[in-house]
Amino acid sequence: MVLGITFKSIRVDTVCFFASRSAAFSSSYEALGRLRLPVVAATFSFSGISSIHIDEENAAIDAVNHLTGLGHRKINMICGSDFTFGKQRLEGYYKALDAAGIERDTSRVLFARYYTAESGMYSMRELLLRNRDFSAIYAATDELAIGVMRILKDEGLRVPEDVSVVGFDDIEIADYMIPRLTTIRQPLEEIGGQTAQTLHRAITGNSVSKAEQVLPYKLIIRESTARKNSNSYFEERKHGKYETHEKETVMWRNSGT
Repeated sequence: MVLGITFKSIRVDTVCFFASRSAAFSSSYEALGRLRLPVVAATFSFSGISSIHIDEENAAIDAVNHLTGLGHRKINMICGSDFTFGKQRLEGYYKALDAAGIERDTSRVLFARYYTAESGMYSMRELLLRNRDFSAIYAATDELAIGVMRILKDEGLRVPEDVSVVGFDDIEIADYMIPRLTTIRQPLEEIGGQTAQTLHRAITGNSVSKAEQVLPYKLIIRESTARKNSNSYFEERKHGKYETHEKETVMWRNSGT
C-alpha cells in the first residue's frame, strides 16, 4: 500500500508504466485501482487498462523467420526472464522454429541476467561452452546482440560470414555497429506520442479507452545477417564467398497482417 499512499500524498492524476515486470505491475495496479487513478501501459499489454505496444511475439517470429529464410536451422537465442516482453519474444522464437520444422532445443536458449551488452557477452561465452554448432544468434534486445557480437569477434568468428546476428528494438547504436545490426524497430516515438495523448485525455477528464493499441513494427535488415554457407565454420571446410546485405532493407509488418 506504500505506492498508493505516495501517489495520494503528491496528488498524482494518472500513471504510465513502461516495460513492466508482470508480478510487480500486478501489485502496483491493484494499489492504483483503490485510488481510482487512470493507468496507461506503454510498450506492453495488461488486461483491463489502456495499453500501447507492438505485437512482440509476431515481431520475434519475423526476426527468426528472416534467419530461417536465409537457410539457418541451428539458431541460438539469448533471452531474459524479466519483463513481460522477454517471454513474448521467446515464444515467438519457438513458434518460428516450429513453423520451419526445426525441433525445439532448450540448450540453445540462455536466459541473461540483464538486458545489457555485458550480459550478452557473458551469455555468449556460456553458449559457446554449451554448443559450438550454430550458425545464427537471435538476441532479445540490441544491447544483448552487441555483447554477442563482441564475444564472437574475440573468438575469431565473423559476423555475418560465420554467424548471423539479429537483435530487437533498433536502438541508435545498432546502425553504427560494424557490421550494422539487423533488428526489429519499435515505433517508440509513436508509442510515446500516443501515450502522452492518452494521459492528457485522462487528466482533462475525457474518457479513455481501455482497449489495446497495437502499432506496426519493422524488420530492419542490415549487414549482420547473411545466407548460411553450406560449409559451417564449425566444420572442416574450404573458405567460400558469402552473401551479405550491403544496403539496409526495410520490411513492414502491421498488426493487422
